[in-house]
Amino acid sequence: MKNSTSVELQNFFDDKRILVTGHVTYLYSWLCMLLHKMGAKLTGFSTQKPAKPNLYEEADVYELMSFYVERTNNIDVLERINHEFQPEIVIQLSSMCGYVENLDVRNLYTFNLPRVLNTLEMSRQSSHVRVFVNLIPDYLDNTILQKCDNKKTGEIDLMKGGFRLIEFLTAGYRNAYFNPNHYDCHKKSFVNLSFLNPIGGGDWSRDNLLKDYFTSLEKNGKELVVHPGSRHNLVHVLDVLMKVLDTVYKLYTPSKNEIVDSKIVNQESFLKDEIWIAEFLKELYHDKDFIIKTDQKFSSNETIITEMFHMPDYKQITDWLPRWDEKTALLKTIEWYQARERGANMQRYSLNQIDEFLNQ
Repeated sequence: MKNSTSVELQNFFDDKRILVTGHVTYLYSWLCMLLHKMGAKLTGFSTQKPAKPNLYEEADVYELMSFYVERTNNIDVLERINHEFQPEIVIQLSSMCGYVENLDVRNLYTFNLPRVLNTLEMSRQSSHVRVFVNLIPDYLDNTILQKCDNKKTGEIDLMKGGFRLIEFLTAGYRNAYFNPNHYDCHKKSFVNLSFLNPIGGGDWSRDNLLKDYFTSLEKNGKELVVHPGSRHNLVHVLDVLMKVLDTVYKLYTPSKNEIVDSKIVNQESFLKDEIWIAEFLKELYHDKDFIIKTDQKFSSNETIITEMFHMPDYKQITDWLPRWDEKTALLKTIEWYQARERGANMQRYSLNQIDEFLNQ
């Protein structure tokens, strides 16, 4: 029997027309599969094809939706999507280190800003769009920027500025055109929504410790390099995305107090050091010969001070508890990679994992 929250969300999203920008990324591939299981009608828009390997192609996500891959600054395509598809909900992913590889400061600005601005403008002009949600990284967690190999404070400030500009654009459109106090006149909700990077199968980003573990096994290796003090958020991607969809659901017919920028906050127990993760993997497979090596690259005197990245006054979303605890989230992620190694049909496997999650 399905969870009551799952049933409520599935009833809402069934037959909803949803535009997803950045659909070829790991996070959005899971989002598209989850929405597909809920019966949503999906169109994806991306500015580039992903590097291989990637979840989008591993799970044949493109079979579940219509999609467009065009230049960053091509607003004509967005206008055509709006005219032909008439999306009711737009969910946009702001690119971040770990999702867009080899990112420098200039590319962060030139890649993100035109795309965000064009999508905002299309959503503003559309008579169909009722909800625009801009998903952004929570750069309070220092591992987000450790991925980018940036050590200079000035470069870090510039990278932080790229994300802040996108937040301000989204909030600016809301305040200029769609004031929550006048919701009954315009019927639109524009918000930023932030969360820490989740874990899950199909994430080939550079800082993925589980990916490194399986790469080591594939090479018949017996060691894993970890960085003491570098923490990972062990909330499964499906748990995070369900909370994202719950927020979207509430924004579709909101009270004015709900149309605010928000941050999904999970319990401290889900933030685990890399040494904890490595010891868990070693114990899980009863492999006494497996060696855990430490790399002091991110020692305490080099760790980014999180106070530098204080976000605007976001509403804290704390009224939730992930269905899968940190150990279950790790196990489900490991099982996904093991299924891939066996040559399983990864679209079928991923959709079955979603069914298992929804029925819990």
